[in-house]
Amino acid sequence: MAKIKEIFSYEESRKDNVNVIRFYKDGNWWRAYEMSAYLAHFFPNNLDENEKLFVTKKHYKDLNEDLVNVGLQIKSFKKYFPDVVDDEDFKINESYVDIDVSGVNFYCDENELNYEIFEKWKEKIKIKEGKYNVKTDEKSYTSNEVMRILNDISNYQMSDNKLIDCVSFFNEIQSRVKRIIG
Repeated sequence: MAKIKEIFSYEESRKDNVNVIRFYKDGNWWRAYEMSAYLAHFFPNNLDENEKLFVTKKHYKDLNEDLVNVGLQIKSFKKYFPDVVDDEDFKINESYVDIDVSGVNFYCDENELNYEIFEKWKEKIKIKEGKYNVKTDEKSYTSNEVMRILNDISNYQMSDNKLIDCVSFFNEIQSRVKRIIG
C-alpha cells in the first residue's frame, strides 16, 4: 500500500476533482481516502443506506490529521460500481485503481459536490475508537466494529478466491475478533 503521507498528498492535490475515485491496495482490501471515500460512499449504485460502503475516520499522528476511508475487496467492485467496472477503461494496477466517475449523478443532499461539502460531511463522522478506553483502560468496542466484521464476512466470495487468499482473509477476521474479545 502507498504510504499514508502519499495518499494524503494526492487527495489534497485534487480537492475539487470529483471525477475520479482512487482506491489503494491494502492487503486483500482496496481503500479509498478523503474525497475518494466520499465519492465511493455516495456512488449511485441503488443500494440501501445500510449496504453502502462503511466509512471509517481515523487520526494519523504522522500527519496530525483525521482521515476518512472506505474499503472493499476486489470482487465487490462490481456490486458498488456496477456501471463502471464493466467499462473497458477500468484497469487495476498493482497499488491503486482509479474509477472514472465523470458524468455520474451522485445521490447526496447538495446540488453540487465540492470540497466544502465533503468537509462538512467529514466533520459529522466520529473517529474510530481505539482498542482501549483512555479513561478506564478497559477494553472497549463498538457494535460498528462487529457489524463491519459481519459485513466483511458476508461480502467475501470464497468461491472466487484461491485457498491461500481465503486463509489470509480468515486470519484477518480472526485477528479482528481477538482484538474485540481480548
